[in-house]
Amino acid sequence: IGNGIENIISRRREENRALEQSNGTGDAENGEAPDDWVDVDASEYPADDSTFGGRLYNFLEARTSSMAVVFDWFINTLIIGVILSFAVDTLFQENDNAMYRLVIDNFEFAVVCIFTVEYVLRLVASDQNPLYRGLGGKFHYLVSFDSLVDLAAFLPYWIQVWITGTLIPHNANAIGSTSVR
Repeated sequence: IGNGIENIISRRREENRALEQSNGTGDAENGEAPDDWVDVDASEYPADDSTFGGRLYNFLEARTSSMAVVFDWFINTLIIGVILSFAVDTLFQENDNAMYRLVIDNFEFAVVCIFTVEYVLRLVASDQNPLYRGLGGKFHYLVSFDSLVDLAAFLPYWIQVWITGTLIPHNANAIGSTSVR
């Protein structure tokens, strides 16, 4: 591929082989994070339920209850709904159907609000994950791939709201979520 990516990939494979042989992934109970190359399964390291952050982490990440699984399905259904509404929205012009536009705009607003709250809750609970403990843990979480993907799901909408000054933007061509997507 070039630019040294082969070296990185081979080093990563060697580190994973060595880790599998030693069967060591860090000591999460003592606050030690596993090697950065290893993905931590949240269900293996449930947090302490006596704290709000611990309960939140167990609900959002470790999925230790049936309601957490239902919530996960709900979020995934919303993601599919947004994708479908965006695809259907491309078929209609702005002035085609006012009722259709109202439904789509309100659905997008509701989903963005839900995604924003979910993101903030995940940020609050992130220090319960062994990878994001200690100094800089929140920052490390903020720049992680999953966090950036979540941020990209709703931040363009809020940028559009900030630019236009309208909470539920009705202009499909405005700078913001529609243009960025």
